[in-house]
Amino acid sequence: MVLSLVLLTLAALGAPLDASSLVASSSLPLSTQGPDITDRHGKKVRLACVNWYGAHMEQMVNNGLDVQPMTSIAESIVRLGFNCVRVPFSLYLVLGNLTSVPEANVALAANPLLINQSPLEVFDETVNALTRAGLLVVLNNHASRAMWCCDPFDGEGLWYTDSYPEEEWLRGLGLMAARYVLNVKVVGFDLRNELRSSNLGFPHWGGSASSPPNWAEAAVKGGHRVAENNPNMLIIISAMHFPMLLCDVEQYPQHIVDDVLRGRTVYTPHEYSWWSLHLVVAETLQLYFTRLGLSFFAATLGVVARRQRLLREKRLLRVLCWLDKPGRNASLGRWVSVAVLSTWALALGVQLGRFYANSCKAHGLVAAIFYLWSARVLALLSWFAWLRLLLAWFCRAGEINTGAFQCDLPAPSYMEMETPQSSDVDNLVQRYGNLDAEPGSSSPTHVWIASKLAEGRQQMRWLCTRPRWAVLAVVTLLPFVMLEEARRTCGLYESFEKDLDFRWGFLLQRDNVNAAPIWLGEFGTAENSLWWQYLMRYLHEHEVSWAYWPLNGYKYRGEDETYGLLEMDFATVRDAWKLEDLQKLMERPTTVAVAVVFVVVVVVLVVVVVVVLVVVVVFVAVTNKMNRNKNNNYASPDED
Repeated sequence: MVLSLVLLTLAALGAPLDASSLVASSSLPLSTQGPDITDRHGKKVRLACVNWYGAHMEQMVNNGLDVQPMTSIAESIVRLGFNCVRVPFSLYLVLGNLTSVPEANVALAANPLLINQSPLEVFDETVNALTRAGLLVVLNNHASRAMWCCDPFDGEGLWYTDSYPEEEWLRGLGLMAARYVLNVKVVGFDLRNELRSSNLGFPHWGGSASSPPNWAEAAVKGGHRVAENNPNMLIIISAMHFPMLLCDVEQYPQHIVDDVLRGRTVYTPHEYSWWSLHLVVAETLQLYFTRLGLSFFAATLGVVARRQRLLREKRLLRVLCWLDKPGRNASLGRWVSVAVLSTWALALGVQLGRFYANSCKAHGLVAAIFYLWSARVLALLSWFAWLRLLLAWFCRAGEINTGAFQCDLPAPSYMEMETPQSSDVDNLVQRYGNLDAEPGSSSPTHVWIASKLAEGRQQMRWLCTRPRWAVLAVVTLLPFVMLEEARRTCGLYESFEKDLDFRWGFLLQRDNVNAAPIWLGEFGTAENSLWWQYLMRYLHEHEVSWAYWPLNGYKYRGEDETYGLLEMDFATVRDAWKLEDLQKLMERPTTVAVAVVFVVVVVVLVVVVVVVLVVVVVFVAVTNKMNRNKNNNYASPDED
C-alpha cells in the first residue's frame, strides 16, 4: 500500500518520460482536437521529438551509421527520454532510382548488413529500427535535391524547383506515405521544410489562387495526396519565411475549411536565436551601454590621474592622445555631430525595427531584420564617436572647454578675436609636448595652432549660450532614454512571449475558433542563453509539442555539429544542461485532477498514520494497566 501511494505521488508530481511513457500502438493513430494532438482514446499526446538527419544530404543515409548500429542509436533516443523522431529526406532519395549508397563502406561502417542496400532501403531500415524501439516517426520532405538546407539562394525555398515541379513533389509525398501505411508508428508527414523565397517566387498564404506561389493551396494538395495513400497520418504544414510566420492562417484556416485536413492538421514553425528580433535588440543595446559605461569609467579615471599628477608617462600619453593633437582634429565639433546623429540613427532604427517586427508580411519581416541588424553597425559607430570625445576629455585632462569648447570666458571680445592670444598658444604647446619651437615664439607651428584654434571657436560659437547648451543636452540625452527603454522592454520574457504569440502562438489559444496544434519542428543552440531559457519557459507554459534540432554529433564527417545533443561518437551527451532542460519539458504536467488526487492521497496517508499511532498508544496504555492490575492481585495475599 505504501509503495502504491509513493508511485501515485511521483506520478502526480511528474516524472521524466522513459520507455514506459512511449505512445503505445494501441493508442494510434493520432488526430487533432482544437490546439491538442490526441490519441484514438481522446487523450492528449505531447510529441517530444528529436531530429536525426543525414538522409536528405549527399551521403543519402542518416549520420552516425558509420560509428553506431542504428538499433543502438534508436535505444539511446529512448533512454534520453524522447518519444518520437523527425527524419528528413529529399525527393532525390525517393524519385532518383538510386541503387547504392555513395561510399557505403564508410557511411555504413557500423552497419555492415546494410552496405549493399539502396538508400531508400536503408531509410526503411532506419524508420523500422526507430519504431521497433517504440518511437513515433514523423517524415519530413526537407529538400528536393540532396543537399544541406537552407539559405535564400539555394533554389529550394518553395515546394517545387526547376528540376522538381509540383507534381513531382506530390508524387514523392504519395510514395513515402504509402510506403509506411502498415507501420502505425509513422504518425505524421511534414510536407515541406522551411518555406521561404526562391528564384521562382515569394510564397504567400491564401488569397487568390491565380497569384502563385500559394502555399496554402499547395499544402491542401499535399495533405490530400498523403491522406489518399495513408489515412492514419497527421498532416504537418510548415510556417513561412524560414519558417517564422503563421499569422495569415487566422484569415485562411485551411485546417478548418478543408474536410480532409480537418481533425488531422498540425502547423510547424521553427525557432532560432537570430530570429528572436526583440532579444537581438536587447543584446545589442546591452553591449552598447556596457561599452559606453566602461569607456566613460576609464576616461574618468584617466582624467583624475592626470589632474592628481599620477599619470606622467609622456610616451604613453603621446600614444593615447595621438588623435587629439592639433592638425589631426583641432575642432571636436564634427565628432559631436557624428556622436549625436549616430545615436539618433540607432534609436530610430531600433524603433522602426520593433514596429516592422509586428508585421505578418514578408516585406515587413525583411524591413525589421534590416533595421535591427543595421542597429549593430550604428551602435559601433555611435560608441566610437563618443569614445573619440572621451579620449579628447582625457587628453585635455578634463578641460573640455578649452579651444573649440571655450564658452565661459569673461571677455566677449575673446570669443570674437581672429587670432588667439600668445598665452593660449603657449598652453597648447605645453599640452601637446615637443613641437618645433618653444612657448612664446612665433614659429610656423604656433601660427598654425592659432589658426586652428580660431577656426574651432568659430565653428562652435553657436553653442556658447546657455539655451543652446540646454537644447544640445536634451537632443543628446533623448535617444539614450529611448534606447534604454528599448533595451529594458525587449529583454523581458513578456516581449518574447508576445512575439511568439503574434507569429504562431495564437493558434494555441483555446478560445480561438481557428485553434490548431503547434509542433515546433526545429530549434537548437550551443549556448545556455537568455533566448534558450525563454523558449524553454514558453514551451513548458504553453505545452507545445516540439522536435529539437538535432541529435547528430556531426554535420559532415569531420565537421562538428555544435547544436547536437550527442558527440561525434553518437553515444556521449554533449551538453548535460541542454538535455536536462529538454527532459524537464518531457515531464507530465500536473493537472487539477491529478493535484486533487495527490492532496487526497496525502490526507489519507496522514490519517492512516494518525490512526496507527492512536491504536499503538491505546494498546500500550491498556497493556500497562492490565500489568499493574495483575501485579496488585499477586501482592494482596502477602499483605493478609
